[in-house]
Amino acid sequence: MNSPYEDIRIVIADDDPMFGKALRDMVRSRFGRQIRLVYDGDAALHLMERGAPQLLITDMQMPGMHGAELVEEVKRRWPSVDVIAMTAFSSTYPYVEIIRAGASDFLSKPFHLEEMEAKVIRVLDARRQREGLIQEREQLLERVRAIGKGGFSGAGSDIRYRVMFESSMMPAIILDPENWHIRDANKAFCELCGSKGEDLRQRDFRDLLGATAKARFAQVADVFARTGRGALSDIAIESDGKSVATVDISITFIGEDGERFVHIACKDVSEQKALQEELAERAAKDELTGLYNQRALRVRLESAVQTARTTGRVFSLISIDLDNFKQCNDKHGHPVGDGVLREAGRVILSQIRGRDAGFRNGGDEFCIILDAADAVVAKRVGERIRQGFAEAESFGTSMSVGVAEYRAPMDASVVLKAADSALYNAKSSGRNTTCVA
Repeated sequence: MNSPYEDIRIVIADDDPMFGKALRDMVRSRFGRQIRLVYDGDAALHLMERGAPQLLITDMQMPGMHGAELVEEVKRRWPSVDVIAMTAFSSTYPYVEIIRAGASDFLSKPFHLEEMEAKVIRVLDARRQREGLIQEREQLLERVRAIGKGGFSGAGSDIRYRVMFESSMMPAIILDPENWHIRDANKAFCELCGSKGEDLRQRDFRDLLGATAKARFAQVADVFARTGRGALSDIAIESDGKSVATVDISITFIGEDGERFVHIACKDVSEQKALQEELAERAAKDELTGLYNQRALRVRLESAVQTARTTGRVFSLISIDLDNFKQCNDKHGHPVGDGVLREAGRVILSQIRGRDAGFRNGGDEFCIILDAADAVVAKRVGERIRQGFAEAESFGTSMSVGVAEYRAPMDASVVLKAADSALYNAKSSGRNTTCVA
């Protein structure tokens, strides 16, 4: 086989033996022979502990450790492993949430095997680009080592080092391994951050990272220190609290004649990341109303419940149904009905904060997750939405609104059922009103 991918190691995890074997045979025929198939998340993790692959292809709904947990655990323990997720339950595992968990790509079942082939090629090609970054970094480091003992001693050595370091097109920094403070930053890195070199020196490198990137870095820093090297993708660089770039980084610990330092090289992937997030966001949005779609509701609600359990912070769920919407469609036609739905979406978005989330839950049903809001606040928001819609709408429809406040030990389904029950009470009370569970 002359495939450029023949040395790639791939693990496939799927609890459907027939489908898993068909997928394995396709991947093996196209990408080499180092393909292993397992039937649950626990088995995949056990196999990877004996030697991590370059790529994991995993189903999301499996016995034992399910796919979402597996993705997070794999990215925590082996950050360089790429992941392609797949599921027949796209309403439970929306694309945007799986990408945020660390997967490189996502496929909804059923799919043609050719679609998976295209996804694997894209992910492996992106991986080869990252490996090219690491090789470029290694070449630079070899040149630095060749300057002289320690790489930082002697005026002539220092001049030659600075010329090479500064002339590199790759953004790079030198850190103190004891405290992660920046010793030096080249011109490309300064331009990336929009800062001067003197302003970066002696700053803690971790202060340049976004919150999520900082947490990921903290999880693997000790591992990288023990192994002497590592790589992380999709790292947000911030300046004055604002994101300025997303980079892939490669890290090398170097010790030469008693001199110890850390070299970090960066590849700016901001445009690729922005495009990926835009596509993920589109996949989670309802095109007609601009609200999140039904697929995103369950995951966001589960996340809100988990946050409430962990922090003790309250949240509320609002359920909304349009009264007389069918009659509106029958009388005025679907274009008018679509206009009514768009108006409902506009009113909802105008009355919620950035940290809240509105959803079109199918048809003429809507939901809103209000962060850090009890039932009193949620009822007030629900009333503003209902009244705002009444002022704007002129085709005989109105809103019935139900409100439920999260209370431990509720789970997501119980919260949703409580809000729906309050909505039913609003309908039973004559419609165009708001009720609280």
